[in-house]
Amino acid sequence: MATMTALCPAGTTVIGGGYSQDNNFTNMFTYWSQPLPDGSGWEVRMKNNWPVAGVDDFGQAHAVCMPLS
Repeated sequence: MATMTALCPAGTTVIGGGYSQDNNFTNMFTYWSQPLPDGSGWEVRMKNNWPVAGVDDFGQAHAVCMPLS
């Protein structure tokens, strides 16, 4: 299981987000993909159900941010 986070630059807030997978795993389970509570970025929690020990390369979280003013 892995938690990936993408942070927004200073002076911005998150307005959306998501993730991309780095591998061709078809047996991935996403627990959540949501903004951080303070609006500073996006967080994704995933589990790889592929039955190979030590494989933990899940992907990357992405945040869409906009200026506060």
